[in-house]
Amino acid sequence: MGRSRFSFIVLFCIHATCFAAGGKPLQKVDSPDTRSTIRLQVQEGVDVGRGRPGFKLALKDWPPGVSCDVYALATDGTSVPLATGVMTDAAGAASVAIPYESAGLYPGSWIIGVSSKDLSRGERLLVPRVIHGKHGWRLDFKSVGQPPA
Repeated sequence: MGRSRFSFIVLFCIHATCFAAGGKPLQKVDSPDTRSTIRLQVQEGVDVGRGRPGFKLALKDWPPGVSCDVYALATDGTSVPLATGVMTDAAGAASVAIPYESAGLYPGSWIIGVSSKDLSRGERLLVPRVIHGKHGWRLDFKSVGQPPA
């Protein structure tokens, strides 16, 4: 009984102090974060058009009609813009195809990021070395290198 009485007194004092200072009572601060529902999925090693290998990004459950930018960030701090102004549709979805041989990308570990005014998401991605041959292209995911000299 003594413990519950102490708890009541502490809560009463906190609320009284708050109201005396002209403030508002404490609000619940653990409300759900709506950004936690947004998704970014990566499909690797696909033809992204005109016979070029790359990856596709699928955005789902983003706010509708939002403009996003796609970038790559290397472990050495190199940042490469990949696409700008990607718009989500009425359902909050969008997709974008990025060639592995985009200007500035090189074989190795990258974080592919998508950002809009209020939201950002990223996924790790291993950019392979693209080997062109007589019968098309193949990907060497074991090549983790440095920027070309």
